[in-house]
Amino acid sequence: MVFGKRRWPEQHFLRVAIATIAFGLVYTVFSEWLNVDIRRTWIYKESMPRLPWPGTGLTPALQWLIVPALRFWFARKARS
Repeated sequence: MVFGKRRWPEQHFLRVAIATIAFGLVYTVFSEWLNVDIRRTWIYKESMPRLPWPGTGLTPALQWLIVPALRFWFARKARS
């Protein structure tokens, strides 16, 4: 609703996709930081690859990049 217009997805498809993925990634990084470092409600195993900054697990970050990107790609392909 914020980034799209009335004619979405015909117009501004990429803008909405990028904003959605960016918001999800930022929320994931924040949530992981909050729950691992501040609340200490879970911990990463030593074998879990982590991003250098801010220390978020690589898997959750990649999940928020890959899964929505694929879904937007399939949605765009289905519309054409």
